Amino acid sequence: MADTVASADGTPIAYQSAGAGDALILTVGALSASQSVGPLVDLLADQFTVYRYDRRGRGSSGDSTSYSVAREVEDLRAVLQVTGGSANLYGHSSGGILALRAAHSTPGFAKVAVYEPPFCVEPKPGFPEHIEKLLADDNRDEAVAEWMRSTGAPYNDGWKHAPFWPSLVALAHTLPYDLRLAGDGTVPSEELAHISAETLALYGGDSQGWALESATAVAAAIPGARAKMVPGQGHPVAHEVVAPILADFFLQ
Repeated sequence: MADTVASADGTPIAYQSAGAGDALILTVGALSASQSVGPLVDLLADQFTVYRYDRRGRGSSGDSTSYSVAREVEDLRAVLQVTGGSANLYGHSSGGILALRAAHSTPGFAKVAVYEPPFCVEPKPGFPEHIEKLLADDNRDEAVAEWMRSTGAPYNDGWKHAPFWPSLVALAHTLPYDLRLAGDGTVPSEELAHISAETLALYGGDSQGWALESATAVAAAIPGARAKMVPGQGHPVAHEVVAPILADFFLQ
């Protein structure tokens, strides 16, 4: 059963917590809601009080008529206050970008881990506008398909008939949010240089080259941060593989 907390603009943000120990907030990437990290919560809940939440526009959370990155940071800040104002933070993909932006502007994050924040990926000219046009025309299936093609995933149109497809289409309207988070793909080194939380940037050993480039650039920009390769993993990292890495980092 989800609880809610009001973000700074009044938008209700749904969250759940489980476990015992130091607080750990999980934030998800594109086309994902909090339920997608349920297995990761189960793996970490014996060592942490784990908070997962629906980013605005997803799951049980509300939304606003206009989007800004600042509002998403405020949402995460609201969840932080639920923990008592101090927590560790883990973000996957664009959720990793959100985690870094929040850590830059919000005291209270003790340690931050990110997995493959999608920096160092040059966006195709006109791609955000193309996605927004598809959504404006209510062509949500094709918006998701175009997104998948852009990521280099082994997408084929047969996916549209797979059991998981409707859950992706249900979140299609949030794709522009993730595109806004990623911006032009440049690592915001000056912003990251002000992060004081101990930071770990993870990337998969089987991922595309941009993942290594992004993780190493993030680690280079943040004082004292380090990058770590996760062998045998791609962008959709296995929960059972990343869980012990996160536990080791946050418990050090």
